[in-house]
Amino acid sequence: MLKKRFTSQILTGMALIGVLAGTSVTSVSHALGVRPAAYAGTNGPLIYSAMSGFGPSMTISLKASTPTGTVVPMSHTASNLPEFSADGTKITWMETAGQAWSIKVANADGSNKVTLVSGASSPNANNPTFSPNGNFIAFDYGNDIYVLSATATGKAIADASRLTTSSGMGNMATKPKYLTATKIVYAGMQSGNTCSNSLYNGLYVKDTMAAGNGTLLTNSCDSGMNRTYPIDFDVSPDGNWIAYRGVATNNFIALIKSDNTGSRISVYSASSGSNNPQGRPVFSPDGTKIVYNDMTSNKIVSWDGTTVGSATNVVFPSGVNSPSEVAWAPASAVLSATTTVAPTTTIAATTTVPKTATAVASYANAIPGVTITDAKVYTAAPVKVSADSAINAMTPAEAKTYDIVSKTPSVCLPNDDDLVFLDDGKCIATIVNEKTRAVLRTLKTTVVSTDISTLKVGNEIAVLSPLYFDAGSADMKAASSKRLTSLLPTIKKAGSILIAGHSGSLMGNTLENQALSKSRATSVVTALKKLGATAPIAIAAVGALDPVSTGTSKAAQDKNRRAVVVLIP
Repeated sequence: MLKKRFTSQILTGMALIGVLAGTSVTSVSHALGVRPAAYAGTNGPLIYSAMSGFGPSMTISLKASTPTGTVVPMSHTASNLPEFSADGTKITWMETAGQAWSIKVANADGSNKVTLVSGASSPNANNPTFSPNGNFIAFDYGNDIYVLSATATGKAIADASRLTTSSGMGNMATKPKYLTATKIVYAGMQSGNTCSNSLYNGLYVKDTMAAGNGTLLTNSCDSGMNRTYPIDFDVSPDGNWIAYRGVATNNFIALIKSDNTGSRISVYSASSGSNNPQGRPVFSPDGTKIVYNDMTSNKIVSWDGTTVGSATNVVFPSGVNSPSEVAWAPASAVLSATTTVAPTTTIAATTTVPKTATAVASYANAIPGVTITDAKVYTAAPVKVSADSAINAMTPAEAKTYDIVSKTPSVCLPNDDDLVFLDDGKCIATIVNEKTRAVLRTLKTTVVSTDISTLKVGNEIAVLSPLYFDAGSADMKAASSKRLTSLLPTIKKAGSILIAGHSGSLMGNTLENQALSKSRATSVVTALKKLGATAPIAIAAVGALDPVSTGTSKAAQDKNRRAVVVLIP
């Protein structure tokens, strides 16, 4: 059964000037250090998440390479993309572990990592970003924007200063970016503005020294029949321009002035009705280029403050399939303490896993029930198991360094140290070393339909009907989101929860489809936490390996674009 693995922390440290008091919004006094009119940064490598494996065994690690595909050694090992300070010496990012979350700060190579702020339950803090001088970090939390000193450690959210107030928001304020030392821009929904209808949001500029939620950038959002609104964005190094990914009848990448003057400048426009582009457009550290993803590949265009150049493809190293999310490091960033890559660790052919527990002989051909009634660890799976049940496949100690990988995700999936059986068929799973991916043992069994009540082993695992998504999207459709809310009383009764994300199958089980399926599962986790679900939650990224329909029509593929909630007693 998925275990709760987080510990209480004693949060200490110096109080920040202007600490949040009650629910009021405080002014934050920033040290001077506005962005220069002419930015002197130079361009380093692109940072991105490279995926390996497939389905539930998919792993994601950070890599670095130049826009022409030359690999750059990188020591930082977190799975979430970092944000760089302007001088390239520091990085910040968000991490999660079960229900625990934290915002980290470290040197650009990942050394000297410290926890800036953390919490042990929903909501999570997200999207940390440095002020221009690197003295402060802004982030979003619970529909508002907060800020902390970049040198703080071990803080709780109550120690941060809140810059916006959700009482004045139509929905939320997210993804802050600094324009100057005392101004931020963020995506938000505010009542009383033309972009607030039907949850259409805009970009807002907020003076951190003044009260209120800031001013709408009118070019970021239109009202009327064909509303446009931003999903994600980046700010040019000089703070004068904003590149954003917009949603309308046809999705697009556009540039607008941060001072609310002038018209939108098109960077890229998708075909009508298309869900691309994907990911966040990103300025180069010198401000002369923009990289974006058009769903098929990453593109790079030149930008001189007036004209957008022709798009060319970004080249990624062999084995990397054009990730939709990238960051661009300054050339000054030292990404690795060494210029050589350590050799891969080899595993001796005789390596075996100690059998910490064996199945009792009477269980050799048994059909196990749910994990809560069967505490044995199966180093060799029974010949037959019941659908809607599970077995312990690893000890808690093994689960710290080993993973369960399902080769048949339509039949069985891993749930921490359990193997969960979902449907009839042949289940094949392996226990692997999570670092080397060496296979340590294999579990094979036949899953059969059996009335679990006849086994006298308690409650069965419940697989809820799917939640659906639009093509290329990790946002649940409105009807599915509403249904998830209605199912909350049932979901809250579960001891643990497994979310299996799936993608369409037309393009096959590509890295993009694997990543999209993981994003869909993560989206459901986020929604459940916001609704108040407290049980431990695991996710499985199935990609295109388990399609409901093999048809090529939109209606057929829409059945595959889903996430499934599995409730485990």
